[in-house]
Amino acid sequence: MPAPSIRRQINFELNPKVYDTLAARAKLMGYTPSAYARLLFDAAFAERVGWEKQNPASNPDLDETVRAVFCLAGQFEPATISRVTGAPETLIKKILSGWKAHSKSSARAI
Repeated sequence: MPAPSIRRQINFELNPKVYDTLAARAKLMGYTPSAYARLLFDAAFAERVGWEKQNPASNPDLDETVRAVFCLAGQFEPATISRVTGAPETLIKKILSGWKAHSKSSARAI
């Protein structure tokens, strides 16, 4: 039987304005500042390090959502999205084009 994983703790300081903003956003979402900071850390870690190193954050749904949002928002070049997702670049270009067209048509409907 594998040994249970032991969680580790890290501590860091924030400037007062950042902390106040974090605390206010956390309260709106029903979290403590620490719990909300953990969610933000997981999102950043998953996006920057976790996925490419096959070391996912503690919330796999959040990990997947962060990657999807950035890709669908066109925050990366099609070649980068292709490399990260494993989908062919031609398919990525079609998807981004479709999202762009849908976005324009939705804006006209309003």
